[in-house]
Amino acid sequence: MQSNTIAVYAKFDNENGFFGLTSYLSYAAKQLEYSYGAVQRANAATVNKLVFPWREIDDSEVEAVGFIPSPFEFHIDQARILDLLTGHTLYNDSSVAIRELVQNAIDAVRLQAAMDAVDSEVSGKILITWNSQDLTLSVQDNGTGMTQDIIVNHLLNVGSSRYQDAKFRETYPNFSAISRFGIGVLSTFMVADSVQIVTFHKDEP
Repeated sequence: MQSNTIAVYAKFDNENGFFGLTSYLSYAAKQLEYSYGAVQRANAATVNKLVFPWREIDDSEVEAVGFIPSPFEFHIDQARILDLLTGHTLYNDSSVAIRELVQNAIDAVRLQAAMDAVDSEVSGKILITWNSQDLTLSVQDNGTGMTQDIIVNHLLNVGSSRYQDAKFRETYPNFSAISRFGIGVLSTFMVADSVQIVTFHKDEP
């Protein structure tokens, strides 16, 4: 029998090619489903039968090598954002983006220091640089870094602050963060055309 599935096999070591293909296959799968349904409806109403066997695309064999095969996107906690914007005048000055980045760096360094309290030789570092040639602002720190869970549930969930999370406060009851709103990374788009985040966490080598 003619299979109703189109199987795709591929292997990528470049995320652009991988997500380009999988995005297209997602679009194509919807079109296949629509076309299959249209043919079924037409066959029910006409004598001449149309043949369109394909119904879905199997992309389970499209492999990713060296990167996580899942897209990451921002989500907005609307109730939280509304509460913030009605209670505070946060972004009336584009320089606030730098303040937010520095506050995040300070909190990461302070938390790392609290975790490494037994090691007196560890010192927190924050480096802020501006490259006037390629117009790049960089804020670096040697703080805790982020796990994939922190990225998905807090960094990309606008309005959600990791430091206000109940589990975090239970683990670190004496830690008081400087940054509180959970929208610091969003402020960077006030001053930048593109934003790159490079992070490392000791629990996820």
